Amino acid sequence: MTALDTAADSARNAVRTPQPPAPAWAIDPARPLIERLAARISSGLDEVSVFPSPDTAADAVVSAIVQGRRAVVADPANEYIAARARRSAGGSTAFAWTATEASLDGLVAAARDAEVVVLSSPLLSRGSATSPESRAIRSLGARDLLRLRSRAPRPVLVLDLRDEDLASSPLTQTALLLPGTIVVRGFGAPWREAGAAALAPLAFVAGPADLIDLVGRGALGRDIAEAACAELDRPEIEPAVRSAALRWRQNRPSGEVPGGYIAPRADERSQSRSVPLVRASA
Repeated sequence: MTALDTAADSARNAVRTPQPPAPAWAIDPARPLIERLAARISSGLDEVSVFPSPDTAADAVVSAIVQGRRAVVADPANEYIAARARRSAGGSTAFAWTATEASLDGLVAAARDAEVVVLSSPLLSRGSATSPESRAIRSLGARDLLRLRSRAPRPVLVLDLRDEDLASSPLTQTALLLPGTIVVRGFGAPWREAGAAALAPLAFVAGPADLIDLVGRGALGRDIAEAACAELDRPEIEPAVRSAALRWRQNRPSGEVPGGYIAPRADERSQSRSVPLVRASA
């Protein structure tokens, strides 16, 4: 057999060899937006999924990660995801977390018996109509998150960081360094005030590739994705968002809260109960 024959056989075999399908993110019309978001948070393209809204992101995360599993929902929580988690979990415990040392110890103890822990940050202290100063934003600290993960390594951590731009201590970068941790991020009011009308309603989920595969991909139209990319590419967008977030923290009317922050009612919470630890490897 000549060298030419060998080359021809190789070419024919290459044509017949089935090729693996392209990953979902490679053919997603939102890929340019995913590329930009992944670069912003130092993640891989297969570690980010974009959704049309925080609600659709929460639906996907809860369905894939929380559904049928024993969950702890740390209150106060952003109701858009907490209510879904309580309804879908195979037994849930509402844990009142107050950002104190004793409260962290209690959260760790509860997390050790759970398969999923749902946390929101920033946390909003509702206060009262006569004490608007008590309506301060409190954020989960990176140190607390690291301690929770190290002392309760088993459950998946679902971090609702929808309004992280309003927090004084961003957690996304820290969270994405931790195993078994998934983050839900939004854009919201600061981005809308900065003129990013296409980005403001959107949300994205970030975390390990295997968890993102479970969550799946949001159906984001090409036109919306292109408009969102154009807004992210604006050189002035970052300082504009920071300024808008600072104005919100400093000058927010006493009754104004970020979208979705509603104190859960006691009758909405399911009682914890013993259930088989299903799908614990996820």
